[in-house]
Amino acid sequence: MEKKERIKTEKQLYLENKELRSRLAEAEEALAAIRSGKVDAILVSGDNGEKVFSLASAETPYRIIIEEMSEGAVILSKDGLILYCNNRFAELVSVPLEQIAGSYFTRFVEESYGSKYDALLQAGLKGNSTGEIACIDRGNNPVPLHLSFRRLHADMPGT
Repeated sequence: MEKKERIKTEKQLYLENKELRSRLAEAEEALAAIRSGKVDAILVSGDNGEKVFSLASAETPYRIIIEEMSEGAVILSKDGLILYCNNRFAELVSVPLEQIAGSYFTRFVEESYGSKYDALLQAGLKGNSTGEIACIDRGNNPVPLHLSFRRLHADMPGT
């Protein structure tokens, strides 16, 4: 009986070792991505929910400017999906920041301005475009906006 328990223990140790090696490889891969600059933030889950930790880089001052400026800023994909918005835009439309990214900008465009928005977006994909439209905030109130579109560099995926 003692030999059987020992075999079971060795098997358990083997499986535990295998799992730990796999976890170590995953951690080493994540560290390599951080070191190579492929990661700009880390998402950590804890008892109080998830937290995002941004890694400091040369882009940090630019990020702070965009996040803290008094104008709303939004980054859209080619089809109008909101990839990023700053706090000021969230305030303008009275929607919590975390509920905006991943939705389409048309969600906020007042219906009568839909075709104007589409034209501005399409023109912005070819160069620069600017114009004024009205958005609707969470309380269904019109919010006048001056939009300015410019296509970002081609190395930005989806933009």
